[in-house]
Amino acid sequence: MSDPLDLVLAEREITRVLYRYAQGVDRRVFEQIESCYWADGSDNRVEGSVADYIDWLREVLPNVATSTHQYTNVLIDVDLPAGTARSEAYCFNASIFADPVANGAARLTTCLRYLDEWQQRDGEWRILNRVVVRDWAHQD
Repeated sequence: MSDPLDLVLAEREITRVLYRYAQGVDRRVFEQIESCYWADGSDNRVEGSVADYIDWLREVLPNVATSTHQYTNVLIDVDLPAGTARSEAYCFNASIFADPVANGAARLTTCLRYLDEWQQRDGEWRILNRVVVRDWAHQD
């Protein structure tokens, strides 16, 4: 049986990675984003590796003048003996496009869910596999 304090600490560490990811995307700090994933991980928004995902972000984010990611509900289930976890994090995202004409809109508001599989290696939690579900979006 896992110590309840160890579970709380694991949940807190995972939550901090979620926050670091959001901050990294909003501030365009690609190394910070990449540090949230294991190198052998995946993100369903691209086929390929985490490095391919970061390359894709480097292509698409310059089209966004500013963005904000705000988490609402975050549910984390940790299996400490296995060193794994699963989480579902609801995220409200507002993006302002650099070129509204080219993008077909000035602003995109999206509600997403990040469905993540986590792994702990050498005491550090990172995303192993991420599936992003877009529940709804609205363009202005």
